[in-house]
Order: sequence, then C-alpha cells, then structure tokens
Amino acid sequence: MPSKRMVEIVLLALTFSAGGARSRAAHDGVPRLVPDDALDVVTWWNGHSLNPRSPDYQPEIDSPKPIIDVAAVHAEHPRSQTAGIEEALAMLPPAGGTLRLPKSHGPYVITKAAANVPNRYRGNARIQILRRSNVHFLSDGATLRGKAVLRISSQEFADHRTEDHPVRNFYFRGLVFDADGDANVVSAEGVRDVVFDRCTFRNLGRETINYGKGAVYCISKSDNWWLRGCTFDGGERCWAFHPDGTHGSGMIGCRVSGDSQAAAMVFTNDDVDRRRAEYLVFYRNTFCGSYRDAVIGMAAAKTLILENTVEGPVRYFVRSDGKQSAFGHTYTYYGNYILGNTLRDVQTILRVQGALDLATPYKIGKYTVKDNRVTGMQRAVFEEIRSDAGTVEGPNVVANNGPDASTDR
Repeated sequence: MPSKRMVEIVLLALTFSAGGARSRAAHDGVPRLVPDDALDVVTWWNGHSLNPRSPDYQPEIDSPKPIIDVAAVHAEHPRSQTAGIEEALAMLPPAGGTLRLPKSHGPYVITKAAANVPNRYRGNARIQILRRSNVHFLSDGATLRGKAVLRISSQEFADHRTEDHPVRNFYFRGLVFDADGDANVVSAEGVRDVVFDRCTFRNLGRETINYGKGAVYCISKSDNWWLRGCTFDGGERCWAFHPDGTHGSGMIGCRVSGDSQAAAMVFTNDDVDRRRAEYLVFYRNTFCGSYRDAVIGMAAAKTLILENTVEGPVRYFVRSDGKQSAFGHTYTYYGNYILGNTLRDVQTILRVQGALDLATPYKIGKYTVKDNRVTGMQRAVFEEIRSDAGTVEGPNVVANNGPDASTDR
C-alpha cells in the first residue's frame, strides 16, 4: 500500500502536461525499431516512424505511470546527494515509471561521488540505473548538473556472462545536462530503445572520469538510440554522440558546437562483440564547431548522412575508416550515403581509408557522395591507400558536388 505522501507526490506530477498536440497513435514508450538487413539505409529511413518525411511518421512517445515529482521527493529528502533523483527512482515499481523534474525547483545538483559498477566494462557514474527497464525523465527545462551523471546498464554480463537481453525504453525530454566541465554525461551498456528529445548538453569539457566516451555513449548491443532536437555546447575532445557497435540509431535536427575532435564518433566493437555499427542516420543537424579531425568519424556500414549543415572551416566532413580485427574477423563497410548536405568551407566531403595491412584486413567502399553543396572544396573524396591491403572497392558514386550543386531531394 503506497504511503499518503507518495500518493501526493504522484498526484503532483500528474498535473505535468506533455505539451503540444496529441496523437491517437502515440508510441507506447520508445518504439522498438529493428533494421531490415535486406534494405539499404536510404530505403529503411524513408519508412522510419521517426523520419519527419515518412508516411509512417509518429514523433510522440507516451510515458509510463506512475509519474513521480522529483521536486517533492527532494523536499522530503533535503540531504539527498542526487537532488531527490535516486529516492524517486526507488519509489518506482519494478514495471517502471516516469520522473518529472520541474524547472522551478532546479538546478538539480548531483554531489554524490561517482562509483564504478562493472559489467563487461567499467561503469563509472554518480547515478546508476541497473537491471531495469521503462524509465522516463520529463522536464520543462530543468538543469541537471554533474560529471558523468548517469549510467544505465543491464548488468547481464556481470550476472550471467551473456548480452542477449538488453533493458529497454528510456526517454529523456526537455532536460538541460550541465556536465560541469567533463566530457561524459550519459553512458549505457546493454540498453536499447532510447530517445533524447529537445535536451541540452552544456559545459562539456575533457574526460576526467570516463575516458573516450563522449557526452552520450552506448555499447554492448545498445541499439535504437536517437537524439532529436538536442543541443551540444562546448566540449574539448568530447564527442556529442558515441555509439559503439550500435544498430539503427542516429541524430535528428540537433545542433553541435564547440572545440572537439569530432561531433560524432561511430565505432565497430571488436573487443568481444565483434559487432559492426550499421544503419546510422544523421539527418538535418547543424555542426558549427571547430573539429580537429572530422565532423563525423566512423567505422560503420549502411550509414545515411543527409541534409546536414556544416559551418567550417573543416578539413573532412566524414572520415570513414575500418576496424582491423584482433580476432581474425574481416569487417565489411559498404553502403554509406552522404547526400544533400550544405557544407561551408569544407576541404573534403569524404575521406575513406583502406586497410593498413594484409594480416588484419577489412573491406570498405561502395559509397555514394552526391548532391552536396560545398564551398572551399579541394576534392570531393580522398581515398587513402597505404598498403596492398588497402583497396577501396566499388562501384562508388560521386556526383553533383560543389558550390552550385542542388541539394533538393
């Protein structure tokens, strides 16, 4: 039987409005969207329910009940080192629920020390959501401040030495994540079906707790991750989005600025999973930072980079490398599309690198670079081949790229 105070907290949160027009067909939580391997990435994206141009477009996501008001919980626990968030999470039933963080109570400052809870990898974070699904965070612009503030993990490897049953359905809307000068905000291991809607990531800096993870990082069969309408400000050596071996994920309508190595880094996970990243979409984002390597770096196949805008100067828009396996596996990186982007002061649209040696080869190529309006271009594509193993395979399509190119599609 819930306490009287818990009932009051839930009733307070139920007054929170989702905002905007409602649709009868809103998704019941974050939808599970699995890529069809028989389709190329363009065809797959054309029918995707998160694609604004798709006839099946449905952006709305319903959140599970109960809804807990974190401000009210924090008032009940004024000494909380997580501003009431851990206490609110503990009030949710095993089936899940929603935390509401009203802006009027913010900022929510996380003072709890980061703890390492290993799964397959180290898991440093201040707030840990472990072994559970169906948790949503809704806000009207509240700030959540802290380094490496949140980690979500199935803990399946630690518990069973398997990684086949990820936890799922995590949704974040309207939050402002203040990284307090760190590079990592949210990390996940064994988590699928995640959406960040209209969130801001600011005060990003260098790694101090989690090396090389970026602001939003996911690994271990963490598929179906989407960032929509998010803003990333700052970030020395910080990637906005770092999906590692991830399938069916991407960035839609985001804005990334700051001094960084790259805005997004998409990896193939060769540690144990031997899992290539594929079916990634970068659609209508704006990249206006200073990128020392490339705007998008990737070891991925079937990636669509469509109708983005870059404010240079930038050396490479996309850098496509392969992963040379430590386990004798040969990865293939085919079917990447770079279409209809507007690139200002960009020297090279695509740099693609063949394998470095015959002992650990990979196959790469069969790309399309087309209809990109670009100024400052020295060459559309640079194929870097350093050895006999470094073939870039075709056929490849490079057409209608330049200052006068039409980006209409």
